[in-house]
Amino acid sequence: MTTLLMTLGASAQKGSFYLHLSQSGTITSYNLADISKVHFGGNTMDIVTAGGTDSYAYSPLNTATVSTDPDPQLDYTNGFGTDGSYEAPSQDDSGYYLIDNGGKLFWLAQQVNNGAGATFNAKLTADIDLENRAWTPMGTASYTHGGEFDGQGH
Repeated sequence: MTTLLMTLGASAQKGSFYLHLSQSGTITSYNLADISKVHFGGNTMDIVTAGGTDSYAYSPLNTATVSTDPDPQLDYTNGFGTDGSYEAPSQDDSGYYLIDNGGKLFWLAQQVNNGAGATFNAKLTADIDLENRAWTPMGTASYTHGGEFDGQGH
């Protein structure tokens, strides 16, 4: 079995807290508001959401390997966290999210596609690089983006 690393993180949006799970090099993030149940049994942890149940096998953690970094998800390069998270953008005085790197654009798309950011307004404040990462467009059949997105010539 592999070690399951869990971290909690908050986004710039009030009330958005995420559980990040890393196992065997794969990182999965859950918005805590979407989790209806977490069940531990034996060496398995189940995360229950409206979309179904995800199960994770784990082995007991050697406490000598516990990270003392109080906020490990804040280690970002181009807005992409070393734990698989995306950097949350700041907002200007008008409430527009300011997008100046690839990770912040992925964060915005994630919010829209999860139903939390359907009316978020955003502005590009710089040319951005997605680093050849697979892009999932903003908006789904269930959650469309109804906010304003101003590219400002970028």
